[in-house]
Amino acid sequence: MLVLGIETATAVAGVALVNEDGVAAARSVSGSRSHSVRLLPMIRDVLAEAGVRPRDLAGVAVSVGPGSFTGVRIGVVCARTLARLWGLPLAAVATLEALAFPWAGSEALVIPMVTARRGEVYVGVYRCGPGRPEPVVSPAAVAPEAVPALLAGLGGPLVAVGDGMEQCRAVLGGLAVREAPPVARAPRGDSVAQLGLWYLKEGLGADPLTVFPRYLRLPEAEMVWRRKHGEKLG
Repeated sequence: MLVLGIETATAVAGVALVNEDGVAAARSVSGSRSHSVRLLPMIRDVLAEAGVRPRDLAGVAVSVGPGSFTGVRIGVVCARTLARLWGLPLAAVATLEALAFPWAGSEALVIPMVTARRGEVYVGVYRCGPGRPEPVVSPAAVAPEAVPALLAGLGGPLVAVGDGMEQCRAVLGGLAVREAPPVARAPRGDSVAQLGLWYLKEGLGADPLTVFPRYLRLPEAEMVWRRKHGEKLG
């Protein structure tokens, strides 16, 4: 089973092709402004490198957020379009789950953190035993000072990952939380693809037209509109 994974929720975009044996091909690029122009060429390159045609794929997986509103939208629109065009199911993978996934098998509680706007971070907690990460604390958009309350009472080794750690370093200082190295701070295309493969095996692939971004909060422009117009929102 071959699955194409697409990750564009942060400043590092990734595309990967995986099967049951591992990664067949992968590409990544840093710089969120390049996602819209680099994504399709990366997809073309990983398929060509692996000698794979769309008809060989079992499905497509995409990171649906939370993360950059623009980045998530680019990835989801691209994945929906390709899956629809190729007649494939689409697996929606949570960005924070993909960020925690490389720690699978460690038995650690992983705290993925992704920078959000308005001084907030997207944060959740996952137990990373064998298989898929198990959610312990549901993802939320919170101010850094609210993070310790989310972690209260959690036992076992804690590992923080993601670019949101920079904002939370001061409040995490008094807690027994280890930080992942810089190279592990962005979700990866191969993690999205591997999780998507498991989703598809479990029958969790969806009609591409039913997959949407999961932002956790409203886009800034809509929040401004609501404050301005109040009850006029229809």
